Amino acid sequence: DGQSGAGWVFLNGASCSPWKESGDGPFWLYEAYQLADPLCTTSISVPMLWDTATQQIVSNDSWEIMKLMSDDAGKTDLFVCNDALGVIASEGLFPEEMTNDIEKM
Repeated sequence: DGQSGAGWVFLNGASCSPWKESGDGPFWLYEAYQLADPLCTTSISVPMLWDTATQQIVSNDSWEIMKLMSDDAGKTDLFVCNDALGVIASEGLFPEEMTNDIEKM
């Protein structure tokens, strides 16, 4: 897994729809960007949060993803495509009582 001359690749494939049905083998992140918007010209970056229900990119901004995953930790329709975060604690990644301090950083 990592970045190659051809872009970001996950060598063991993806675990979310619609790519998990493709079986094992490399999953190139540009495939998600192309599915979300075939005319996409943005930079392809990680992390990327994918909505399996709408098959759209929710965000590719790590700060925004951290806040989203904290706010929506109990929701099942948000999915981190490479499962990098694993199980999120019930208090989330962005504790409400620390919001002001964190935002000042």
